[in-house]
Parts: sequence; structure tokens; C-alpha cells
Amino acid sequence: MADDLKKGKEEIANAIQTIALIQKSRPNALLTRTFFDAKTDEIVQVFSGGPMTNNANLLETLNRISPLNSAKWNNIK
Repeated sequence: MADDLKKGKEEIANAIQTIALIQKSRPNALLTRTFFDAKTDEIVQVFSGGPMTNNANLLETLNRISPLNSAKWNNIK
């Protein structure tokens, strides 16, 4: 992310898509819940500033796999 912020954001979004696949096969798994408990604020900070990326799919995925954090996801613009 230090060299190319946009590429870094895209890679994080791809990683979240991978987590969504895990969530689909193992709903409500402790590992995914723990991940989002720890990283929700960081994800919001990363996607709230800097170069714009397509956040529509990201927001849909985040709301589907971690609906308890939907108020925080709404801060992503």
C-alpha cells in the first residue's frame, strides 16, 4: 500500500471476497467473527480515504458477512 494505494485497496477487497467464500462454507465461524471484531475500524479507514475504488460490491459483501458492523460500513464512501 505504501507504493500504490489503489492497488493495495484492490488487494484488500480481493482478500475480503476470499473471506466471504469462507463465510459461505462455514457461516458464523469464530475466525471470521474475530477477524471483523479486530479489523472493522481499519477496513473503514482504508476505504474511506485516498483514491476511489468501486466500493459497491465491497459494501454488499461486508454487509452480508458482517451485518453487525453495518453502521460502520456505511461510513465507507
